[in-house]
Formats: sequence, C-alpha cells, structure tokens
Amino acid sequence: SSSHADSPYLEHVVKVFERIGYMRGNKDSKWDVLWSYNYPFVKLQSILGNLAAHQKVNHFPGLGYITNKGSLVASNFSYIPKAFRLPEQKEEFILETKKHTDKLWVEKSNQHRGIKIMSLRELELDSRGTFLQEFITHPLLIDGRKFDVGVYTILTSIKPLRVYIYEEEVILRFCSQAYYPFDPTNVKKYVVADDYIPTWQMPSLQTAYSHMKYSHKQSLNFYLQRHGHHPEKLWSQIRSAIQELFLMKELELIKYGDNYKSTRNFFELVRFDFVVDEDVKVYLMEVNMSPNLSSEYLPPNRNIYQQVVFNTLSLVGISKKIVT
Repeated sequence: SSSHADSPYLEHVVKVFERIGYMRGNKDSKWDVLWSYNYPFVKLQSILGNLAAHQKVNHFPGLGYITNKGSLVASNFSYIPKAFRLPEQKEEFILETKKHTDKLWVEKSNQHRGIKIMSLRELELDSRGTFLQEFITHPLLIDGRKFDVGVYTILTSIKPLRVYIYEEEVILRFCSQAYYPFDPTNVKKYVVADDYIPTWQMPSLQTAYSHMKYSHKQSLNFYLQRHGHHPEKLWSQIRSAIQELFLMKELELIKYGDNYKSTRNFFELVRFDFVVDEDVKVYLMEVNMSPNLSSEYLPPNRNIYQQVVFNTLSLVGISKKIVT
C-alpha cells in the first residue's frame, strides 16, 4: 500500500517491491507494508495504532524531532551553524550581529524550502516560527562550485536505538552556478536546487566517476586526496553528527513512541544533507524525511536509489533476495 503511488518519487520503490515479490494494494487490501510519501500518523492514526506484528510502515512516530529545522536549532546541536529562534532570541541575535559585523545570515522556517541571504534591514526579527542561521561563507569548492553531500540513514528501532548509515554511496549535488564572484542576491550560486549539477558533469570528477567507474563517494575521496585532504576527516565527522543527533533525540522519540502499541512495526529512511567548508569541517543543513528517490531528472541515479531501497527493506526484514 502506498501514498502518491504513481508519483516519480515512488517509481524505484515500486520497482524494488515488485522484484522482491510484492504486489501493490489499496486501503482495503490485507497489506504487509505501508510505504507513504507523507507522514501518516495523523490521517491513519486509528490504523497505525493497532498494527499486526507482521505489518511494517516506512515512517517512525515522532521523527519530526530529527527532521524539523526548528527542533534542530533548539537543540544546540554542535554540527549546525549558529542559529537564533525568532522572536524568542531576537535580542541575542542583535548582540551577535554587533559582535560579528562580517557574518552573513539566512532566514529559514519549517514551512518553506530554500534559503536566501538577507541584509539586516531585510530580516523580519519579529516574525514567528522562523529562525536566523549563520551562512557558511567559505565552503569547499570543486570546479568553483559549492556542493552538498547527501547521506542515507535508516532508523529501525528506538528501544534499543538502532541507526544504520548507508556507507556504500552518497549523493553529491553541485550548485548550478559558480560560487565566485559571490552575489548574495543570486541563490543559484550557493543554494543546491532541483536543477543541480551531478557528479558526472563536474570536470574534476569525470575521470574518477565516468572513466575509472568510481562511485560518487569514491570520486569525492579521490578528489580530496589529490588536493591534500584526508577523506576520513570528512566521513568521521558525518558519522559523529548522525550519531550525536539521534542520541540527543532518543528520549523524545521513545516518549512519543509510547503512544503506540509497539514501535517495532516502524522504520524510517532519511537523508542527511551536509555542506563542507574549506577546512573540511562539515555542517548539517537538513534531515530529509521522504528524501527524493526519483531519477526522472537524472536517470543515472536510478542505481543508487534502488540500492538504498533494497538495503532498507533487507534491514527491516521485508526482503532477503531479489526474485528473478
């Protein structure tokens, strides 16, 4: 059973399920797995509160504590850029701007995607439900472009806490325009959008990815090593950030999960998006619930999406082999 079952997002999800021997059903089916794009715990509360032991759902109750931008800011999490909640921390923010006049700031909210650098005059310091976050002004650039690193992570249990990182591969997404000359009014220079440039179109990565047949992750490692950086410095920070965040939110997840008969029916695939500065220090930008799994725009990504889905289903006991 699924929500938005015919959307491009679920194309590879459906294909993997078909290859492991499952059929799509509807709300009246005797179902084994519910895969929903949207968070289902409001609309389907009565169903999800009384699941049979064999039924699995691809979302975890309370995961907003991990994916909610405002919740991350409120946590004083060490891997995110400095941020201030509005209007509660307005005075603290003003004090910070007086101490550090050279810092740039972006305004974010839980309801809106994307960011834009704003001048102090443009910022709405009395608006509710928003926060201001420091902009990382010296990102690591490859071929002059800023990029982010998407790391797939699977939560399978909260009692005990079990989190798995998909170590084999990552998604690399490059801004559609060069970072310099820097122009804060041009978001294409510093915001990764849906029209991002993929690994195989980046001149410094083409040899490793297209000719040596390296993965995205291996291609990035190859580049870092050639430019005097240690790749493990990057990946160890990423692992630490993911571990720290889940441990920080563990008690909140457990408390929320106590509203359900059992949390063993639930699992969650998310994508952590990191940016890297010129000193190879990582910053968590976002944790995506229901991350994009559509290769409609970039067909070569189909392999990683299907691998991620299959490994997720294997981890939670839904699949052990491909049906041929």
